[in-house]
Amino acid sequence: MHRQPATGFLFLILICFFYSECLHARTVLQLIGTEIPSRLSIGSTHIFSDSDTLYLNDSLLSRGVDYQFIGGSGYFDLSSLAAGDRDTLRVIFDPLPSWVLRSYGRPLPEAGRLHRNRRLPPVSGPSTVRKGFASDISLTGAKSFRFSARSTGTSEFSQSLDLTISGKLSEGIEISGSISDRGYDPAYGTVNRRLNELDKVNLKVTSTHVSAQVGDIILSDQPLRPTGKRVSGASFDIYYPGWHIEAAAARPRGRYQSYGFMGRDGFQGPYQVGDGKSALPIVPGSETVWLNGERLVRGANKDYTVDYPTGRITFNANHLVDQRSRVEVDYEPQATDYKEELFAAGGGGQLDDSAFFFSVRILREGDDKDQPLGGDLSESDRALLQAAGDSLAQRSGALPDTSGAYLMIVDSLPDTVFQFVGEGKGGYRVSFSYVGNGRGEYIFLGSNNYQYVGAGYGDYLPIVILAAAERTSYYRTELGVHNETVGEMRLDLRASSHDRNLWSDRDDSDNEGLYYQLQSTKQWQWHDHTGYVKLRRRVREVTYKARERLDQADFSRMFLLPYGFVRTSDETTHELSAAVSPIRLVTLRGSYATLAYEDNFDSRVGGFSAELLLAERLRFEGGWREVSSNLANSVLSGEGSVNTYTAAFSCRPFSQTEFTSQYERDVRRNEYSDDQRGTRYDQVHLRLNHAGESLDYEYFIEDSLSGSWSRVLNRNRVRGGSNRQWGDLAYDAILSYQWLDRADDEESNFLGRFNLRYNSTRTRTNLVSSYMISE
Repeated sequence: MHRQPATGFLFLILICFFYSECLHARTVLQLIGTEIPSRLSIGSTHIFSDSDTLYLNDSLLSRGVDYQFIGGSGYFDLSSLAAGDRDTLRVIFDPLPSWVLRSYGRPLPEAGRLHRNRRLPPVSGPSTVRKGFASDISLTGAKSFRFSARSTGTSEFSQSLDLTISGKLSEGIEISGSISDRGYDPAYGTVNRRLNELDKVNLKVTSTHVSAQVGDIILSDQPLRPTGKRVSGASFDIYYPGWHIEAAAARPRGRYQSYGFMGRDGFQGPYQVGDGKSALPIVPGSETVWLNGERLVRGANKDYTVDYPTGRITFNANHLVDQRSRVEVDYEPQATDYKEELFAAGGGGQLDDSAFFFSVRILREGDDKDQPLGGDLSESDRALLQAAGDSLAQRSGALPDTSGAYLMIVDSLPDTVFQFVGEGKGGYRVSFSYVGNGRGEYIFLGSNNYQYVGAGYGDYLPIVILAAAERTSYYRTELGVHNETVGEMRLDLRASSHDRNLWSDRDDSDNEGLYYQLQSTKQWQWHDHTGYVKLRRRVREVTYKARERLDQADFSRMFLLPYGFVRTSDETTHELSAAVSPIRLVTLRGSYATLAYEDNFDSRVGGFSAELLLAERLRFEGGWREVSSNLANSVLSGEGSVNTYTAAFSCRPFSQTEFTSQYERDVRRNEYSDDQRGTRYDQVHLRLNHAGESLDYEYFIEDSLSGSWSRVLNRNRVRGGSNRQWGDLAYDAILSYQWLDRADDEESNFLGRFNLRYNSTRTRTNLVSSYMISE
């Protein structure tokens, strides 16, 4: 047991580009139930770019989808929210200081005043009127310097720059843009705000029917990734009431990947995202993180932080991580072999009554083979790539060199083994490549030392793998109809064509895949509640290459897929869900889903829940879910089952006080191996919220089935939190403590964090002090 305290003092001075310095003040609003309006005025006409963060019942809302801020008018448009009487909305933003909106310096004289004493010559013939160019453009910005000193470790200095431009070029044509330079910050976002811009340069021009932008832009067409894809390039849109077209050309910094792992007891991080050669730097802001099926929010004072240059994630005190924690990360690893390129074009339309709508889109994303990042390829390497097709292109990694670090040993088999003897003492210089866990012959010991351990026992081989330039073309069509009678019916049809090697013409026609989703939704209002029936069928061919997340988090756990299951056949899913309120106080929900991989695996999931609202501040809810599965392949076969029971109770005895309790019992069995295995757990979670304070208690017990049931864990966990503000002074604190009783040992953990902030707009000074402790 040891303590690792770390104290930091953060000085932030924002300097106005013209005359003075400034620091913006953070504003936090909390609205409950009927207090949530469709239009929320904030008392300031502008806010700092992308400083707004909104939560509805602790769920992060998406800007431009769930809400938007109307600059110049000074209000949040919340008309898209469907907030109930028991919902809580938390609004956080940085209002633009009033002095920024003032005008400084001597105003430019009007055109008429410049010539008021000048007599114009008479004009013969038809009279003409020539309009002069007029514009109304504002430029605002701030420069900040940040110095951080710690009781342990080294001090840090960084700077940032923010410039925004907005206004009208002429009647009906508006311009907006921004320049943002965050400098070098390994954690990217240690300040208490959302990270939406990093070294950003953007310029956008819009008119009634045309919109064009250039620089660092966001392309968003991915339903499960509302933040969009950050790229550097240009795009334009032409839109009219009945139709629209769009196009874009850009250079992304990476391509979509997904990685999952389990946590470790008593270890909050850092966790490496990716294995082997896929453990690369992460494109800043590209990640989306789920913990046990719940989406997390990045930030030092929120759920997690990311060290983008090393590709590592660390979880904060908000969530204690253990070996039962399921983590899924969608991210874009930094491109290392070739520069990336992306081209997209599409359009769509709808009838005047909006009953029928359609859209088409073509997108090509991949490597630019003419711009390798590691230098030009040699003629011999190009020849190897051209002959490889979709196969792995490789060459020997051993070169004779009297100043090398390896000796070559040939035994009687004969096998060639390279032995590390030290730099300058060998006869070969050897390069090794990672080929996968258990697929190589060598292991890496550090400092260019690779040790031979035998075929199938290592992760590396003495070869150089030539990176082939890849490219994928995507085709997408959406058709739909929407009216009061049938509700909404939508078809989402996609196809992908993946070229694994742009240097070769071989094997170019065997990597095409199809994906489609047909969905029908019918909604109605009954007893002041929204009822619905949803039907969905989805088919994904195994050769379809996705560029975004298609499955919800915890998809494998939901359908009881075997651990490490690899899709080798086409996937088909069917889903049916419905909700109805027979009386005003009762809401009933039911669902049924199937998953099948041809003759390899199939699973069926069904569930039912009921919600009883006895009063405005008193709610009961209970549910049940069952899963049955069958696995049949050449290695494993068997059946599995899951039964889950849940119950919840919540009440609000006072306007700012809420108490919730939850109980869950989960029993899982499977015979995917020779012996029947399984787990079962009971979990009780109690939570008390009052104003800025919260207290949580969790009791968790787990049994393991391996021949017979046996107790493996008994865990108690307590968490307390508090956040308050008095004028310019504010603090937030989180303390978590747990004690674990296992079959063979006992353990306790303590984790705490305290942040103290002083923010004065009068002196334009911001001071942040943080203290963290762990045992």
